[in-house]
Amino acid sequence: MANADQTVSVLHGIKALQTAVPFVAVLLAVLVLFLLYPLTDSKVTALVRETQQREAAEAAQPGA
Repeated sequence: MANADQTVSVLHGIKALQTAVPFVAVLLAVLVLFLLYPLTDSKVTALVRETQQREAAEAAQPGA
C-alpha cells in the first residue's frame, strides 16, 4: 500500500541493497583485476619506461 510503514525486514533488505551488494560488486572487480592483470615489479618498470619514451617522443615532435 502507498504511504505504509516499512517492516523491519524490508528496511534490512534496503540496507543490504545499499551496502552489501555494492561491496560484493567492488570485491569481485578487484579480484578480477588482480587475477587478470597482475602487476609485477618488472611489468611496472616496463610500463614506466614505455610511458617516459612516449612522452619524450611527443615532446620532440615539432608543433606539439
